[in-house]
Amino acid sequence: MVFNCFRDAKIKGKKDKCEWEEGNLRDFVAQFNQTFGSKYLLVECLDKDTTQKQPEVLLQWEGHQNMVIERKTIVYPPNYYDLHQRWHKFFDEFKKFYDERLKSVLPEDVWQLELKVENLPNKDEEIEEVAKKVVDIILEKWNKGQYLGKIRSLVPMPWCFQSLPVIERDENTPNSGIFICEWRTPILDLEDENIDPFSKAAKYVENEISRLIKKAEPKFINYADCLRILILEPCGDIDLIPDPWAIAESIHKAPKPANIDQIWIAEGGYNDDSDLQIEYIRAC
Repeated sequence: MVFNCFRDAKIKGKKDKCEWEEGNLRDFVAQFNQTFGSKYLLVECLDKDTTQKQPEVLLQWEGHQNMVIERKTIVYPPNYYDLHQRWHKFFDEFKKFYDERLKSVLPEDVWQLELKVENLPNKDEEIEEVAKKVVDIILEKWNKGQYLGKIRSLVPMPWCFQSLPVIERDENTPNSGIFICEWRTPILDLEDENIDPFSKAAKYVENEISRLIKKAEPKFINYADCLRILILEPCGDIDLIPDPWAIAESIHKAPKPANIDQIWIAEGGYNDDSDLQIEYIRAC
């Protein structure tokens, strides 16, 4: 499964941005050691020194070749990170106003708000105003008895509020709460019928992989005596971006990079406790 929520948010902006913990390189090495019977241990986070190009981490296994690892993120669509950040901000603000003003007014149910994330403003304070305005309109129309299965508005942007449809519920759906979902344009309703969104995403990802490999190669130049590993982590729209196994297969068929010994693809998933669980697929 492609990652649709960014773990990088915990790393960005930190002076100590070693990805051993937050970037999950620790778990990659644990999986590597378990798979190959090795005993690699972290020696140093190299990439904290921004004055020169280096991999993320250096590892040692006594009596064996050292290992260095670099991690890169493939993002599609390119603005996904910004949109996803805005989505989280809107959810937090709407949930706040919902709990304060709507929850006690509405009957107990699971409610759904649909909107297009592209329509959200960029600034946090403006996103807060949008959330407040939507709650104001829902409350006004509800109190006037204008709820007829749905409440829609184009102010301050197009949105729709309703009880979560029965077809979208299952045995895990709670008895009450609020869901906010993306108001998506169906694939068949695209303005340009000649554009295949899946092919477009696959082509972009293919080009991005080539770019990231070229960008990573210089970081390994001074580590020719080490096992040099590049990890690629696909993130973004899970409905469009190719799955990690397809990405791994395309890399496997491509010419091997000069300064990289192995390329692995991170695949996200969830365990029985709904905790994020990451596995790694070797591409070459």
